[in-house]
Amino acid sequence: MTKTQKNILIGAALCLFFIVGSGMAYIWYNVLQRWDSRDVPTATEEHREGIYVANGLGDDQVKEALILELDGSAFSLKVDADTPINEVALPPITTIVPYKISGEAVMEDGASLTVTGGGVLLPNDFLKKEMAKAKTMAEFYSVWQKTVAQLNRHGAGLTVEMTDADFSPEEIAKAEARLGVKLPSYYLELTHEGRAWQVSDSDKESGKVFKLLAPSELISAAEWVEKNVGSPDWKTARADVYRHLQKEVVFAVSRGEPWVIRYGDKPCEDGKPSTYVGYIDDEDFLIEDSEAFSDYAIPGGYCYKVGDLAPWRAYMRYALRDALPGEAFTFVNKDTTLEVIRASESPEGELKGYLRGEWN
Repeated sequence: MTKTQKNILIGAALCLFFIVGSGMAYIWYNVLQRWDSRDVPTATEEHREGIYVANGLGDDQVKEALILELDGSAFSLKVDADTPINEVALPPITTIVPYKISGEAVMEDGASLTVTGGGVLLPNDFLKKEMAKAKTMAEFYSVWQKTVAQLNRHGAGLTVEMTDADFSPEEIAKAEARLGVKLPSYYLELTHEGRAWQVSDSDKESGKVFKLLAPSELISAAEWVEKNVGSPDWKTARADVYRHLQKEVVFAVSRGEPWVIRYGDKPCEDGKPSTYVGYIDDEDFLIEDSEAFSDYAIPGGYCYKVGDLAPWRAYMRYALRDALPGEAFTFVNKDTTLEVIRASESPEGELKGYLRGEWN
C-alpha cells in the first residue's frame, strides 16, 4: 500500500469517526488498516468460486513439471512454452493441511534442477477462531500456548513462556509513578500467574516475536522512538507529537513494532482514564518525507466496555500470524487462487518452492 493510499484511507476513517461520534470506528479502522491491508497479488484477477493453484513458467525456464501432494491427492502442474500457465482446482481447506511440492525444471541455460518444497495450508479464519476461545484477557496466554502447540507440529518453531518479570503491586506502583500514568486494567489482566510472557522463535536472529512488557520494563512511546527510529531533530520538528508520545506507554512489542497505550483527554464515567491501543510503524519512520505519526493525528481515548475482547482477539491473532514463517504457512479463503512461488533461498542445484495465498 502506497503512502498516498494510506493517507486516503486514513481520511476516510476520520470522516467515519466524526460522523458516528465514537472512537470505536477509528479503532477498528486502525486494526484493519494496519494488519489487514496486505497487497498479495494473485495469479488471476477474475473472481471465481473455489480454491485453485496456478503454476507459471519462469522467464529463465524452458519447462517445468511439478506434482503437488495435498491431503492424499496428487495434482500435476506442468508448464512449457505452449502452456505457460497451468491451473488446477483444489478441495476446500477447512483445517490445517500439509502439502508437498516435487518435480523438475529445465532452465534456459540447459541445467536441470530438482524442485522441492512444502508447507501447510490453513483456512483464513483459523486464527480468528482460535483467539475467540479466550473469554478473558488472562486467557490469552493459554490460548497462545494451545494454538502454538498445533502450529509447532507443522514447523512453526515457536515457544510461549513466562518471563522472570512480575506484576506485583509494588512494581505496578513504581511504574505508574515513573511514567506519571494510571495503567489500564486490560494491560494488567494480560499477565499470566502474575508474570509477563513472551513468544520466541529460535530461527530468528532477534529471538522474540512477541513480548508483553512487565511494569518494570514499560517505557514511554517518546523514549521508544528515541531509542529505535527517531531522527535527531524529530522532537523539535514534531513537537506536538512529541508531547503525545511522552505521556503514552509502550506495553508490548510484536515483531519489533510497539503496542502503545494512548491516553485520552477526558476520563470515563467510572473515573478511569480513557485509552486505546495504538502503534508506531517503524517502517514509516525510515521512509523519507513520510508521515511517520499518522496514528497520532487524533488524541487517544476510548472507554472500553468491560468484557469486550473483540479488538484484543484481533490484535492477538495478527501478532501470532506475524510470528509465523511466511513461506511455510499459507492462509486461504474459500475462493482463493494460490501460486507456486520460488522460495527466497534454494540449495545449489535445486529450486525450493511454496504456495502463496492470502493472509487473514
